[in-house]
Amino acid sequence: MLKSVSIGILLVAILLAVQYSAIECGKPEAKVIPPKEITLVISSNTTSHFTPCGCSTPMGGVLRRGTAFQNIRAEVTWPLLFIDTGNVSQGATGGDQPKKDDYIFQSYALLDYDVINVGFQDIRLGYDSLENFKTTYNIPWTSCSIYPAGTTFDQPAPGTENAATNPPENVPTPSFAPYTMTDYDGFKVACMGVMLHDAAQLGAIENFTFEDYQKAIQDNVSYLRDVEKVGLIIAITDVDTYPENFDAAAVFQGVDIVIGTREPMQQSPNATLNPDNPQYNPNASRNPNSPPNQPTPADSATGSPDTAQPNSETAVENTIQYAPLPIPLTIPLAETQGKRLNRLDIWLDSDGKPFDYTYTNIGLDPSVEDDVRMAAIADGYDRDVLIGELTQQVSMAFSGSEACEECHPGFLAAWVDSPHFSSYQTIVDGAALDDRSCTGCHAVGFYHKPRLLLYENIPDIYKNVGCEGCHENGQSHINFINYLNSLPPERLSENTRTDPMAQPLQANICAKCHTGEWAEGFDSAVSLEAARQICMSVR
Repeated sequence: MLKSVSIGILLVAILLAVQYSAIECGKPEAKVIPPKEITLVISSNTTSHFTPCGCSTPMGGVLRRGTAFQNIRAEVTWPLLFIDTGNVSQGATGGDQPKKDDYIFQSYALLDYDVINVGFQDIRLGYDSLENFKTTYNIPWTSCSIYPAGTTFDQPAPGTENAATNPPENVPTPSFAPYTMTDYDGFKVACMGVMLHDAAQLGAIENFTFEDYQKAIQDNVSYLRDVEKVGLIIAITDVDTYPENFDAAAVFQGVDIVIGTREPMQQSPNATLNPDNPQYNPNASRNPNSPPNQPTPADSATGSPDTAQPNSETAVENTIQYAPLPIPLTIPLAETQGKRLNRLDIWLDSDGKPFDYTYTNIGLDPSVEDDVRMAAIADGYDRDVLIGELTQQVSMAFSGSEACEECHPGFLAAWVDSPHFSSYQTIVDGAALDDRSCTGCHAVGFYHKPRLLLYENIPDIYKNVGCEGCHENGQSHINFINYLNSLPPERLSENTRTDPMAQPLQANICAKCHTGEWAEGFDSAVSLEAARQICMSVR
């Protein structure tokens, strides 16, 4: 009797479970609410440039980038992705290049990127190096089309629906994660790296096989949409221009945003319509918890723009007619050597599709301070790379004052009491030995270098402002004289080279250092004449 009751209870429980399951299966799937806004911050083609460029206005540098990232993180309270399009390294392996790359990737660990596409220059480092950077510094390499050498593609790629029906050993495994995926309260955003270079370029790369990029993209898009239910797909590439006969519509079918090429980005046609866009409304709410706009489908018969209802915080009486954005929305690469960052603030509709954006170019100029978190990394870079690199550059053009004395005896004695020749002592007296900004004008040869050395790291022959403070490029002058001395007298008339010191000094030679507070009470014409008199006295 007890056994019969137990069986009866079990049957009832099974029936109730089946009934509940049937009811649940009949319910429509709950709609995922996308975030109202998402911000992408993009860097490109760092190519091992740790320091700013040597431009007239030094731009870039990973230390400034760190500060810019921190500022953006402090501002943005909605979904935020930091993306590098690749070519972090310049791809060389000789000399000091491995040291430079190691410091670059140390800094990238602190920058904390969400995704880094494997670029054409990066892949030249080889799999072992890239894997080492990944494991040592948590570098999130991503590429859906790079496979180990010898891979064949008879079987579907992992992650695609058909792959599940094939034995695992027959499924090719990519060398890197094909994508990264971030979940924002159920709304998934996938970033997929892809190598879009033509076959001739890729054929020169050893130890890898490259899948057809269109197939690689479409296989992963299908999986992300159908299996992972991803709401927003971003494809990332490092190419400046697409390969010949490139069909972007077919290649990127199903992709929402593409980052790549250098096509200029146009202003959003909806920037002045969207009440949540600060370009339209300076008081726009950036509250990530407010609901997104609610576009209704476009009239398919007339092709009219979508109609969107603004969210409750910025409600207006009439509906807004939004122009459709290009599909996919293409964002250009950021400036090379990391000089500038690209920032894209994107507003999503209720289906998670972009309907408005603002595009900002962030210049990393000298007004952006260095990231103090990277001080130890920067000190190591100075010690192991920069000292040797800058000293070699300077030595190619500057010789130091003692070299001048060999042909111009008496000059050092004439100038020994000049404040220029004791400028190092000025640094000591001012307790400024740790101030890099002083180095450029209290030594010769290092003026306008993108990252100045600490004074203690400068070779003694370049300390103080000697002859080459005014007569720059002494080594080039010595090389010219040595060349003339090497010619037989009868061939001197054949010389076509020019002495780099043949040009008279210009008054603005002083202005490179005597500016701002250092120009107060300073008369360059008087100073140049006084210097001329000293030089003429021993000439």
